[in-house]
Amino acid sequence: MLAPLLLAALLAPDDYSGSAEGGAPPAPVAEVTAPDLAAPEREPRLAVGFYPQAMTVPLAMVVGIQTLAFHLPVSVTYAMSPSTALYAEAAGTLLYGPFGVAGTFGISFGAQFSIGPASSPLHGFFVCPRAGFQLSNARAHFLLGKGASNGPIDLGPAWSRAFLAGADVGYQWTWGSRHIAVMLGGSFGYAFDNFGPWVEPLGLSRGAAMGGAPTPRPRNQGFAFAINGNLFRIGFAL
Repeated sequence: MLAPLLLAALLAPDDYSGSAEGGAPPAPVAEVTAPDLAAPEREPRLAVGFYPQAMTVPLAMVVGIQTLAFHLPVSVTYAMSPSTALYAEAAGTLLYGPFGVAGTFGISFGAQFSIGPASSPLHGFFVCPRAGFQLSNARAHFLLGKGASNGPIDLGPAWSRAFLAGADVGYQWTWGSRHIAVMLGGSFGYAFDNFGPWVEPLGLSRGAAMGGAPTPRPRNQGFAFAINGNLFRIGFAL
């Protein structure tokens, strides 16, 4: 009687996992994994840039002419869409020399458009049309005291004002929290009480506190142009 039972037990498969009552094996349990709670990486939308080349060149230019110069341009770029960003820039210059203290202040703003399939608001090729205004004070002109000023925002003959519009083109990189851009551009417009058609950011052409004889009274008004000499921007992205 026991022989058939022993033979059946020896021939049974080893991985048999049936219930004690001889029922069907239990259904396999699905493996449950914990969800990934890590937040997706967000692309930066804001970049703040400084221009080291534009800040150091004025210091080299004034060596030997007994004039101290400090120039600080700052820019802000804010992404509005995958291909468009708002751009704003402000720059100030302070000059101190034999004829007193002088300086300039300029602002510009516009829209920055990304170019190319791999571009984003803070990365790749871009073109940035913009408009700007620059106010410059040349103390030497005030000392001459010849005639009255002209045009809007009339602050007297020592102040020149320029209203400009133009565009910049360049390429920018953003990785992590770092932002770098190279660019070149120009602007055209109209200036009042400016010494010639060239509107440069330092105010040196207007006799601003430089050594030597004071410059003549600037012309009243006329066509003007400016060149974006910042060239290189470095900063951080948020």
